[in-house]
Amino acid sequence: MVEEGVWVDEKLVRQKALFLRTIGSKLEDKFKEAQEFRVKQQEIKSAPSDDVMIDSTDLQIRLRLNKKLWTEGTIPIIIFDQLIELLTRAVGPA
Repeated sequence: MVEEGVWVDEKLVRQKALFLRTIGSKLEDKFKEAQEFRVKQQEIKSAPSDDVMIDSTDLQIRLRLNKKLWTEGTIPIIIFDQLIELLTRAVGPA
């Protein structure tokens, strides 16, 4: 957590950034649910001939992670340098 008014630079990001290593599958599940919702939303849109019509705005998706993911240790958390090391091993040095 960064205090209010603190300038965020590369050094601070490297010191404070945390990454949830296996979050991908959880994100994938939620994106599938959101896509299914969009399909359902399209199905209920009204035709001009309907007596009652539904106007809906576009769904804007924002990701919010539950605090417990960071505190309960159910997903491995890694720091910035560990992420760089993992990526370097996976794809090679830049």
